[in-house]
Amino acid sequence: LGVSLLPVLLLVGGVRESSLGRWQGPMGITTSRLMGGGGASGEGAEESRASSPPGGKAEALHAAEVAPSGAEGEGRGGGHGGTLEGGGEPKDVPGEESRPFVRLSKQEKRQLKFERKRQAARELSQKNNKRQKKSRADRLRAMTEDERRELKAQERQAKTELQQRLKEGMASGQRVAVDMSFCHGDPAVNKPQEVSSLVKQLNYGYSGLKRSTASVSLHLTSYNGEVGKLLDNGGASNWFVHRHSEPLEEVFSKEELVYLTPDAPCELDTLRKEDVYVIGGIVDRTPKKGVSMTRAAELGVRTARLPISEIEVKNKGLILNVDTVLQVIQEWQRLGSWSAALYAAVPTRIIDKGNGGLKVARGGRDEEAAAPSPESSHQQEEVEKRDAAAAAAAGGC
Repeated sequence: LGVSLLPVLLLVGGVRESSLGRWQGPMGITTSRLMGGGGASGEGAEESRASSPPGGKAEALHAAEVAPSGAEGEGRGGGHGGTLEGGGEPKDVPGEESRPFVRLSKQEKRQLKFERKRQAARELSQKNNKRQKKSRADRLRAMTEDERRELKAQERQAKTELQQRLKEGMASGQRVAVDMSFCHGDPAVNKPQEVSSLVKQLNYGYSGLKRSTASVSLHLTSYNGEVGKLLDNGGASNWFVHRHSEPLEEVFSKEELVYLTPDAPCELDTLRKEDVYVIGGIVDRTPKKGVSMTRAAELGVRTARLPISEIEVKNKGLILNVDTVLQVIQEWQRLGSWSAALYAAVPTRIIDKGNGGLKVARGGRDEEAAAPSPESSHQQEEVEKRDAAAAAAAGGC
């Protein structure tokens, strides 16, 4: 009977492995590994194990628990260097040196995420530029010498015509100004990533200006400080636009300014050659209502909003990017219709396609919407009163 129970006792209980100097439990798992790999080591642990009889897994685990976890010695399981192969000194693991744990704030996390996205965008742009250059080089190699000369002559001609058209637009096109005074306020309000986003939108806007056949004279006011440096680094010093270090009110007279703001009480009906249409250089990740309207009231100039009501959008409180507003103005010059211009310029992800994007009547969807609560109605009335007061201070529509 004793002989027949011996395998069971060896499997269930723990046996002392003399060569390793520790208890080894079922399936060959050592006590230090059962405790998570950072278990007991040193003389204290060995004495605890030696004093415990081979009574099974529970005693082996108890032997590992009573040993000091931070002790150093010759045991295999101590620290990060414990292995199953043998004893000796713990092995150093690269990158495992002790260092304090740093908890990032929400703002630091957002900044880190922004930097990573900007780096990824920069790498993608460089990759695309390399691919385009390689494609052009391959195309040129496949041509004859005469074909290459003809292609380069055509490219020079197209570049000359583009520059001539942009110069004519600067001289006699519809005047549009971007008010960048918002970039020079409190850094806590005008965050670096928002200034960088404005620079990116201006780059998009100028690229659209080069592709369009519309004639626009673009003015960038308050062109200085950090936003001016970022624009210059991006090549804006070579753009065919007017750059003014002075603020908006020192460049144009109040009588000719029309500030485009979504909070204006009146919709823009047409574009007049004698007027200067102002786009607020604001990129707020969390939209702040009334910022551009307040700026217009401070200047005492007229205000107007783009007729977004001409199209169906998913968000009724839609705020367009700077480059999108600039594109809407160009499309209106080309098409002569606000609905067509908005439909061509506003990103398709914003358009409500349930009605084809265009509003054909005021009824239907708007009438079927749920009635607003009394609280929301009261808030809307307060907003309308404030906007009306600001419009009166700014001289109306």
